Amino acid sequence: MEVLVVIAILAVIIGLIVHKPRREPTAAEKFGAVLVGILTVAVIVWNEIEMWFETHRAPGTLGEMVRKKLDAGEVTVVDCNIRQGRTTLHTKSWQSRNLDPELERRFGDSDRIVMYSS
Repeated sequence: MEVLVVIAILAVIIGLIVHKPRREPTAAEKFGAVLVGILTVAVIVWNEIEMWFETHRAPGTLGEMVRKKLDAGEVTVVDCNIRQGRTTLHTKSWQSRNLDPELERRFGDSDRIVMYSS
């Protein structure tokens, strides 16, 4: 559901950018449109993380996810790493106020998940 909301809002923003207005939007209006787009990414989605791992995995590597709460506790960061031995080959981070239910279920009480070992 959250993904549909994000897609709808992004469609509106793109429509506003592509549509030729009768007058040029002010800097404040442009800033507001960008801010709305940024703020709507409110949920980290499991499918997106899983797809990132699938595109970066290679034989002999280990994938892991680490969940962290920032100081205020309002924002959650999920760091994803692909390592070979002690060397980090790929890394990506997501920040959001919430995790989707599937991601919450997978983390459970832990703050670290090993995705695969091949």
